[in-house]
Amino acid sequence: KWLKAPNDRAVKYQRSKKPGKLTLFESRLLLALEADVRRPKKDRRTALMLFKEILNEGYTGGYSIVCDFIREWRNQGSQSKSVYVPLRFTLGEAFQ
Repeated sequence: KWLKAPNDRAVKYQRSKKPGKLTLFESRLLLALEADVRRPKKDRRTALMLFKEILNEGYTGGYSIVCDFIREWRNQGSQSKSVYVPLRFTLGEAFQ
């Protein structure tokens, strides 16, 4: 049947999306990350500290998955912060 069919349609397997081990703890991590943004830099929790917190709550996944989630969250936040500095100076100001 497939051999006689035209080749313009490729056969693809539709894989269903399964929830990961981190799915139940994503909201907890997001709340912690948003709270840490308002803290001074030295008082913020590291990825390891957040990992240990969710381990105590019953998380059974790995540390690298948590790090990937945190890295992705930080990258999304940094994209929204863009600054434009106009480069207009009065005569002689920029060279002194």
